[in-house]
Amino acid sequence: MTQNDVMQLLIGKTCAGSPTSADGVVITEACDTYLLDGEIVTTNAHNVVVNATTVLSDARVLQDGFKFIQRSGTELISTDLIKADNIRNYHGELDAVAAEQLTYIGYDGTAYALEVNSSKLYVTRISLREGDDTGQGQEMIINSPYKSDSTATQAEVGLGIALALSNSLRRQTVKPIKSELVNSAAHTAANLIDHDATVVNGSKNFSVANNLTYQTAGETLAVGDYVRIGTIAAGTALTDGVYKVMVITALVVTVDRPIEMPTGTYATGTADIEVIPAATAIAADFGMKLTGIARAMTVGKFRYSKVSFKVGLDSSESYGDTPVTYTTTMDLGHGTYNQIAQLEWELLGNRGSDYRADFLYSAEKADAVATSTYDTLAINFFGDHPTEGVGATPRRAKQLVVALETGFTGGSSSDLICDVLDAVTGISGGVGV
Repeated sequence: MTQNDVMQLLIGKTCAGSPTSADGVVITEACDTYLLDGEIVTTNAHNVVVNATTVLSDARVLQDGFKFIQRSGTELISTDLIKADNIRNYHGELDAVAAEQLTYIGYDGTAYALEVNSSKLYVTRISLREGDDTGQGQEMIINSPYKSDSTATQAEVGLGIALALSNSLRRQTVKPIKSELVNSAAHTAANLIDHDATVVNGSKNFSVANNLTYQTAGETLAVGDYVRIGTIAAGTALTDGVYKVMVITALVVTVDRPIEMPTGTYATGTADIEVIPAATAIAADFGMKLTGIARAMTVGKFRYSKVSFKVGLDSSESYGDTPVTYTTTMDLGHGTYNQIAQLEWELLGNRGSDYRADFLYSAEKADAVATSTYDTLAINFFGDHPTEGVGATPRRAKQLVVALETGFTGGSSSDLICDVLDAVTGISGGVGV
């Protein structure tokens, strides 16, 4: 068995205009006369295009099988010939968006709180499950300890845990999780800061233009108040992080720990920063919001992966019955650019590119489009093999993945190959128009 018999990948693009080669056309070269760049067609062994009807009756297909041809720039890429009787299984899957893990400790934007116990050690234990080259698939535990004082309050405990988590997570070589303190005080858009604020991610300071007033009544931000920092141009919500104001110097506000939100201008016009008066925040419930951070992915250098983790609350005397709520599970998605681009690069070795680790190596093709997602068709099949009893080559399993850029229309080349596979297998792959 050679590498050429393992897996092949075709990447189809949504092409506007002509041609979508008709039944009976012979594909002889990679040009707009036959195929637009990124189009895929089904042909017999002699490169004659067949459709969902003729694929079942074409003499060459019945004898030798059918294949797919994709145009990639000025090159035609052909799959192995596939006989209908040699298809072991066929499955289609629509694209699905990826998601980062989201987990809460205590208040989760709807209910719950942090349990308060004085003079107790709160240890937040995160079991980090890495799948990228940084973690090499290992499981690493990050401990974040905080000890409450003799007259603990929920606000004090929340701020202590938040600072401990921030410090522990920022010490990692690649920060895996964003930790934010959340508060149940009702969202009050009228409490917006009256002037635009400039935030720098990772800094404890943010600056405000003109003055520090908020509300239409002209209240002024003071040390001890809290600020809820939302999304640029989208305002705030109960699940946005809160920070305690520690120092005010002119128009520069220093908070209790580094700010997790993106660098930018948080506008008063969209109420992106909301003030929570000290007494209001202290009377409300607190919780921790933990969000997986998207990993950087570079084809051929950094593999596609996402952060997955479990949260353990150490010591029944401190956290007690504080709940952990797993709101969103990490999901790699399906048919994302990162997945298709990674698979494309890995399979270049099956096309003879043996030295991809060489620093001078340049990928011979990169058909995956960074702004696209893909519906996929997967086929497992095997090639014909000798039937001699002695010294015969064993049956060689093969795989084919066809990634089709989402958004294609009925009658397009992408839709037509879905029709062909549905007709050949007698089942619906669930992809197509």
